[in-house]
Amino acid sequence: MRKYWFYFASDWQRMLVFGMAIIAVIFLLTFHLGNLTKGAHTSEVQFSQRSPSVRSIVQDPVNMPYIVVRNVVRKASPQITTTTARLPSSVFGFVLVVCFYALLSLWYRPRVAILGTILFATSSWFLRSSRLATPEVMSSLSITLVLFWAWLQRTRHPRLAFTISCLAVVGLLYVPGMIWFIAVAGVWRGKQLIADLSKLPTNVVIVMGIISTILLIPFFYSIFITPSLILNVLGFGNDWSLKTIWEQLSHIPAYLFIRGPADALVTVGKAALLDIFTITMVLLGLYATFKSWRLDRNKVTLALLISGLILCAIGDLKTMTSLLVPIYLLAAAGIAFMLEEWLRVFPRNPLARGIATTLLSLAVLLAGFYHITNYFIAWPNAPLTKSTFSKHL
Repeated sequence: MRKYWFYFASDWQRMLVFGMAIIAVIFLLTFHLGNLTKGAHTSEVQFSQRSPSVRSIVQDPVNMPYIVVRNVVRKASPQITTTTARLPSSVFGFVLVVCFYALLSLWYRPRVAILGTILFATSSWFLRSSRLATPEVMSSLSITLVLFWAWLQRTRHPRLAFTISCLAVVGLLYVPGMIWFIAVAGVWRGKQLIADLSKLPTNVVIVMGIISTILLIPFFYSIFITPSLILNVLGFGNDWSLKTIWEQLSHIPAYLFIRGPADALVTVGKAALLDIFTITMVLLGLYATFKSWRLDRNKVTLALLISGLILCAIGDLKTMTSLLVPIYLLAAAGIAFMLEEWLRVFPRNPLARGIATTLLSLAVLLAGFYHITNYFIAWPNAPLTKSTFSKHL
């Protein structure tokens, strides 16, 4: 206990900043969670009406991690309200922000990690997917695969890292479309993973294999009794003809950069999902990523982007959230690229370095302010939002 107190006392300023950041994220994810809109969306009502019984989960275990959290919330608050129905998404949204910051901290300097996370956490795209009573946010959890891999490579406690990583991957298999990300990760780093597993005690590997198999029983049983569920697990939408796939892909750039769909679940009005500053950073990030594509972080970003595009192509608008993380990873790469280029021009000028950081920080804060007002003010008052979010749970 004395050790932790000494650590806090010696670095209390950083701990205070982190504490304030956590409070800010929780505030963004829970502020007017139940009454921001006058009612719920049809998809929220339908998902909330799914039976929480074990039998129902075994028969249809899709999005099981989300359903487990939802059931825990219902145990704590048996009365179903809009707030309690949306709270599980906020929980996973918080996890997503923490994972995003952790990954940026591994890849970039602290200022880039902080600015990139602020841009991500204040995005109306992120807020909308993390504050609905549907498991939309789960499609963004592909980032956890990258973090678990980094943890396995750096940890001094390989047994703990392997156990938690294994359980998390099993849980992700129940998320629609996540199997694509897991497959890409397996093909890319499978040999290294097998080599790492061979270093672990045999009994640990066997026990985790047995536990994973047990946890996957609902997965295989549901597919056995309802073979069509495999399409849901793979992320396929209702129509996945070649024509539809091409149309879905062709819509993505427009939705991101020019004009969004007329869907209150996705955006307000027909506004693009990204603002002009984020678009600029994403384009710079794409340039920097392709310029130095041999770096592991850039390969990971491109792999997440390509897998997300595949999921969008075969799915529907709901799967656009699979692009949320790679798009904002590119934005963070753009911020890092701008800072690097500025410091290359002024390598020994502290004033120029301060100006660059200040200007970028102001731009990020302005972009965040735009998205926060877009989500909390413009979106709930839009006519389309009022007409579609009118149901009662």
